[in-house]
Amino acid sequence: MGNKRKFQQPDSYGEKASSKRCIIEDDGASKGNPRKAGAGVVLRDENGDVIRRITEGLGKATRNEAEYRALTRGLKCAQDNGFDNVRVRGDSYLVKNQKYNSEADAQANRGAYLRGEALLALLKSYIRMASRFIMFHTHLY
Repeated sequence: MGNKRKFQQPDSYGEKASSKRCIIEDDGASKGNPRKAGAGVVLRDENGDVIRRITEGLGKATRNEAEYRALTRGLKCAQDNGFDNVRVRGDSYLVKNQKYNSEADAQANRGAYLRGEALLALLKSYIRMASRFIMFHTHLY
C-alpha cells in the first residue's frame, strides 16, 4: 500500500466533469473464523497521495465481517471528504463479486447465509453506502 498509484478511469463509464475521485485500499483479517480481527484502510486522492489511514480492532469477528468493515470505513471516509467517484482496491473476492444495484435488499438477504446477522447488517450498510457514489469500481490486488 505504500506506492503511489495513478487513478485510471475506465473508458466505458461516463462521469460528471466536477467528479471528485479517490482510491480506497482496504483489508480485513481475522486470526480465526471467528476470532480476534482487525480492519485497515488507506484513502488516496486520484494522484495516489495519502489522505487518511484508518485502523480498527474489531474484537471477535469473521474474516468476511472484517473485509466489509474495512470497506464501509473507507466509504464513510471518502464520503466525509467529499469524494463521489471511488475505486476500491482490495483482496476480497467476496467484496469484488458483490453486485451494486437497486436490488440492495435482495443482495443483502442473499449474503445472509455467509455468517449470520452481523454480516447481513454489514452487507446492507455496505450496499447502501456504495449506492451514494456516482462511480464505484472494485479491483483485486
